[in-house]
Amino acid sequence: MNKQHIYRVEGMNCHSCEVLIKEGLIKLPNIKTIEVSASKGEVTIEYEGDKPNLERLNDIFREEEFIFSDKQVVEDSAPVAAEVVKSDKTDLVTNVATKEHVYNVKGMHCASCEILIEKKLLDLQNIKSVDASTAKEEVVIEYEGDRPNPERLSKIFKEENYIFSDLIGAAERKNPVSRAEGQAGKKTNATLVAFNIAIFIIIAFLLLQKMGIANFISLDST
Repeated sequence: MNKQHIYRVEGMNCHSCEVLIKEGLIKLPNIKTIEVSASKGEVTIEYEGDKPNLERLNDIFREEEFIFSDKQVVEDSAPVAAEVVKSDKTDLVTNVATKEHVYNVKGMHCASCEILIEKKLLDLQNIKSVDASTAKEEVVIEYEGDRPNPERLSKIFKEENYIFSDLIGAAERKNPVSRAEGQAGKKTNATLVAFNIAIFIIIAFLLLQKMGIANFISLDST
């Protein structure tokens, strides 16, 4: 016989928190359905057998800092509609070399957003590591093979309203000296152009001055 239990949960702030809780609870074998409401601060589960105790749940969500407490128990309740959390996985052709890329991400609000993004991106086969920062609005990935384009990532996180765009690549981040050398090269080229123009003006002036003196001598001799 299925039973239902409602937990109070502190620390939920947004839709990303709801998704993280669903992903964590659905892995428990005796939980059949999950309903999460960040606005109410509640999680309703339908389960068989023993109810997950608070210590276990708080340990599962220690990293996310969600704190579970009991609210009420309802026996023989109607089934709660289960929401299936899906992961968009796409096989990509991979190379041996690992590269780095930085995305700008709009829509992150809290640590739960960071954790959700990191978990979903690590589900992609060619992504090896992910570091999300709400403060910087950036996500740094290390990947092999083809880099996921921002449009694809924005589609994966459409439900969470995260919008990805390209920021800078690994070569630019890891080699600031190369960028400085490139800028110095541009400045050097501009200096050479200015120098050549100055030489041309001086030569022209000298030629005109010489022609003027020659004409003066010619007129004076007559």
